Amino acid sequence: MAFAKLSNVRIAAVAAAVPAQTESNLSLPFGDEVNQKLISTTGIETRHIAPEGMCASDLCFAAAEKLLNDNHIDRSTVKLMIFNSQTPDFRIPHTSGHLQHRLALGTDTICFDMTMGCSGYLYALFTAGSILETVGFNGQNAHCDSNQHPSEDSSRTDSSSGDSTISDSTPADSIIADSSPEKTGVKRALVLAGDVLSPSVSKYDRSARPLFGDAGSATLLEFEEGNTSFWGLNTDGSGFETLMIEAGGARKPISPGSFEYKEFSKDIKRREFDLSISGMDIFNFSISLVPKIIKEFFAHFAIDPGKIDLWLLHQANMMINGILAKKLAIPEGKMPLSLKEFGNTSAVSIPLTMVTKAADTLRNGEISALMSGFGTGLSLAVNCLKLKNVKVSELCVVG
Repeated sequence: MAFAKLSNVRIAAVAAAVPAQTESNLSLPFGDEVNQKLISTTGIETRHIAPEGMCASDLCFAAAEKLLNDNHIDRSTVKLMIFNSQTPDFRIPHTSGHLQHRLALGTDTICFDMTMGCSGYLYALFTAGSILETVGFNGQNAHCDSNQHPSEDSSRTDSSSGDSTISDSTPADSIIADSSPEKTGVKRALVLAGDVLSPSVSKYDRSARPLFGDAGSATLLEFEEGNTSFWGLNTDGSGFETLMIEAGGARKPISPGSFEYKEFSKDIKRREFDLSISGMDIFNFSISLVPKIIKEFFAHFAIDPGKIDLWLLHQANMMINGILAKKLAIPEGKMPLSLKEFGNTSAVSIPLTMVTKAADTLRNGEISALMSGFGTGLSLAVNCLKLKNVKVSELCVVG
């Protein structure tokens, strides 16, 4: 596992969006007895499903609009936007560029896409936070002229400038409300995480269809002096086939044969461009390696898990999350679950859980939180951070 520490970056606000259309797992074509068993093992009763033509970017756009409008954010102060999704609008160009235009962000906004799965929210947060901590975007942070040698203080940042740092006593509300960089020196980034996986799931696949729902999210990161977070990231690419869509990329383009349904076992029938999941491999990874690595993370940073107020774990399924709660000795009531209403929403599951199941906790006061995303790749990320008076928007239902 790679360990890292970020300073001077906090989560200021979060929003999430889901399609209005839902699908009940009781209505799946596998029979009442099988459907009931699927619900009892996964904990998933309903999932929100995007209608034809609705993309992950549309849901992220709705969440971002909600966040920006609710908090009266001056859009010219957002200098970085990352869009993490396994379901982009097009193969070319990158979706974040289009979202920059749709959201009316400045053309000086740094935008790029990431394609991580279940760990993607944390990977995107870490990437955005690293960039905010390292460099400035608005021209106030890095000073360089044609006569200055690179070694002559050309790397000066806002955090070393007396007129641009935020005092420890600055109220969290004013950080969001007063969006003038000249007054506060706040640097801002938007992290958008969204997936619309339902079109890629075979309606005849009992191993995948009951699990996945569609959603989008937006998270606002801001500079805050002295706010430190701890991170651990891990990858095991030997398990890349565990959860994948085989056809449709450069390695295996779609062919006429890709449209043929193949039966792998009873109630598991799919095409080459449908999502395939090796349930037992994912299960073993989740209940064996994930708790082991999280405990290594605690040991490395000397973190006392007993002092964590809120455990925000990827919403895989009820069985996996229940076993993780036992192995990590998570106290009852400190690990919220959104599986019942939304299912597994990939990289969106953590911010969606924040919005729908932990909003009051996040809005009021300061807490210590742990986040962990794990799955596709195989990939895992974990962090421990302080969350203080986070602005949580109401869930946005689209369509």
